[in-house]
Amino acid sequence: MDKWQRAYSGKVSFVCVSCAGPGLAVEMSKEMRLKDCVNGFIRKREEMPKWGQLGCNGFIVFDKTMRIVCRQSKAFMEVRQGAFRQVENILDQLLKTTEEDGAEDSRERKKQRRPSASAAQTKLRVHRVGDVGFSTMDKQHRRCEAVLRRLVACVGGDGTIEETEWRKVLGEVRVAFSTHFQEEEDTVLAKWKQQHDDGASKTEFASSANMFESHANDHKRLLKMVADAESAGDVSALSKKVKELKAIVRDAGRSTKGCVTKEDLLERARDAARVIAARDILQGWEDHERYDRAYAEEKKAEEEKDCGRRCVKSS
Repeated sequence: MDKWQRAYSGKVSFVCVSCAGPGLAVEMSKEMRLKDCVNGFIRKREEMPKWGQLGCNGFIVFDKTMRIVCRQSKAFMEVRQGAFRQVENILDQLLKTTEEDGAEDSRERKKQRRPSASAAQTKLRVHRVGDVGFSTMDKQHRRCEAVLRRLVACVGGDGTIEETEWRKVLGEVRVAFSTHFQEEEDTVLAKWKQQHDDGASKTEFASSANMFESHANDHKRLLKMVADAESAGDVSALSKKVKELKAIVRDAGRSTKGCVTKEDLLERARDAARVIAARDILQGWEDHERYDRAYAEEKKAEEEKDCGRRCVKSS
């Protein structure tokens, strides 16, 4: 968002809105080092947007008259960089950039958006999810992180990635994710139903339902990533064009050095495709933490509220 704000300076305004209060807005601002785009939060539940949470599920785009031209762009968790390209295409169309100055502006924007070669070569890292206050959930986070470290070890270095080991580790990731996600959904669903039983307002109840649906969809996307990763590196599915094979290798931050024949390049690209799949899973896990952080914020708020009630009663 910050890169976009700089690239489209004076032409488009980019706004991030936290649907989980000021705590998450501040944390997000620090984590993403936001300086140029507007970063805010929704103070009251009844002011939650009717379409629920978006974020990794897409962007909302307005024209200059504040008319919605895109209610929900493609989800980052599903199409990765394609989600950003779609938003850029919509904006460029709205701005009706002229042929003369548009070519130069477009080149400059693309330059700013594309990750550098060094970014692609960044060492794979397993993000540690902070404690959320539920002991079972916290233990499951540690278990998920442990199997993700095995996944990183499986694709580490420039060596060949062994097929059997790759599938075995992915199986462990799938089991750890499935167990954790089911526990999360059961916990949230129970809380959601309790809200309804306690007489929460329709707006608040609908807001919780939207958050739950968004969270559950995120689980499905992550599990799909793991399932898709099993076929990553299937040589028969890889392009036979040398240029595209080299692009796959470069995207994984690996080198084509030592690839004498096309078969060598295919083998290198096979391993590179698995590195990319692992990288996407790790990124998905890190992105998912924002939902878990919302749990921690809510739990803390509830504990403070209960403490306040107890203090009033005792006095």
